[in-house]
Amino acid sequence: MSDSHSPRGELRADLSGSIALVTGASRGVGAHLASTLAAAGAAVALIGRDEKDLRAVEEEIRKSGGRAASFPHDLLRSGEQGGLFDRVEATLGPVDVLVNNAAASVTGRAIEATQGDFDQLFQTNVKAPFDLSCEAARRWIDRNRPGSIINIASINGEQPRVGLSLYCMSKASLIMMTKVLAREWARFGINVNAILPGAMLTDMTRHLFEAEPGRKEIAGFRRRRLMVPEELDGALLLLASRQARAITGATIVVDDGQLP
Repeated sequence: MSDSHSPRGELRADLSGSIALVTGASRGVGAHLASTLAAAGAAVALIGRDEKDLRAVEEEIRKSGGRAASFPHDLLRSGEQGGLFDRVEATLGPVDVLVNNAAASVTGRAIEATQGDFDQLFQTNVKAPFDLSCEAARRWIDRNRPGSIINIASINGEQPRVGLSLYCMSKASLIMMTKVLAREWARFGINVNAILPGAMLTDMTRHLFEAEPGRKEIAGFRRRRLMVPEELDGALLLLASRQARAITGATIVVDDGQLP
C-alpha cells in the first residue's frame, strides 16, 4: 500500500446483489463506509438523523455509479427499528449486511458525568446496535438467510482512557456484544464481527486532537499520525463478503500500531 492513503482502488470485492444498511452514514466515517460498500456493488441504505446530509451522501454515491437510498431515522427510538427495516426492504430489498457505525462520545472526568451523558452514550453505542442486530437476526432466521453484522467499535474498548470513561465502557460493551451474539447466532449462518479502529480525525474527535494534549498524543504514536477512514476498507469489505463466512466473533484491530 502506498502512502497516498487511498487504498480503495487496490481492493477487490464484489458485493453485487447485496443490500447493506449503514448507521451514522450522513458524514465522516459512516459516509465513507457506505461509499466503499456501494463502490463494491452493494445497494446501501443510509441511516442518520440529518436528511440533508444523507441526501448529499446519496447523491455522491449515485454520481459514482452506485446505488443508495436515504432513510432519516433516530436510533434512540428503540421501538421503531422494525419499521426502519420495513422501509429499507420496501425500497431496496432485504438487508444482507448491517454496519453499526453510529456513535456518540462525551469527554470529561467520570465523577462529572451526568445521567443524560450515560444514557446517551449507552443508548447510541450499545442499545441501538443491539436492537438493530436483533431485528436483522430475526428476519434472517425467519427467512433461513445468512447475514453479516459489522460493529464499528474502537481500540478504546480495550484500553482505559482518562477523560473517556463512558466511551471506553460503551465500546467495551459493544465488543462483548459482538462475541456473545456471534456464538448465539452462528448456527443460523449469521456472522457478527467488530472492527476496532485507532484514532482518526473526525467530527467527533477533532476537538480532542487539535488541542495541545491531542497533538502530543499524536506525536507519541508509532507513526506520528492519525488514521484516515480509507484504511478501514480492507477489513470492511472482507467482513461484508461471503469470503468471510467462516469469520465470526472476531475483533479486527485496525489501529496503525497505536495500541501498546
